[in-house]
Amino acid sequence: MDVTEVSDKEILRRVAAGDVEHLEPLYRRWSPRVRAQCYGMVGNTQEASDLCQEVFLRVIRYAKSFRGDAKFGTWLYAMTRRVCLDHLEARSRTRAALTELSQELPSADDASPTVDLLRRAFERLPADQREILVLHRFHGWKFREIAENTGSTEGAIKVRAHRALRALRTEYFRLENENNG
Repeated sequence: MDVTEVSDKEILRRVAAGDVEHLEPLYRRWSPRVRAQCYGMVGNTQEASDLCQEVFLRVIRYAKSFRGDAKFGTWLYAMTRRVCLDHLEARSRTRAALTELSQELPSADDASPTVDLLRRAFERLPADQREILVLHRFHGWKFREIAENTGSTEGAIKVRAHRALRALRTEYFRLENENNG
């Protein structure tokens, strides 16, 4: 059967029945629009691509909930919007946590040299590495919780946390060598 002639609703019905391989034509048809919608909401190409993937994972997860009352595109738009809003909310919480953390860290004026170096090393990390450290180390989130809130996998979050700690260590020793050398 030629899948280009199969309706979106029929493909989704097959996906809901467990035939996930039928998602590919749906993905090809709709992913450019989903990615564009994500980009319009989050303003970042990489995040938009990641969110597009998350949308289609949710399509698989929630395929059985599609009743067919509305057009598939309307249902997908609503799902895409929800994924983006969840992401923006998580991003906002992370920024608030980073702001809170930076206010909790001692200022350079009243910090010991070690704490000051650590604070400066932390500030040099990319935002995504600071995010993981703040959520896991300072707020006590489990890797699973971080994954759920960032649209990633638990394994990927563990790897990113390990890399963030390694980067923090590297930056700390770099600053220490600059101060001593």
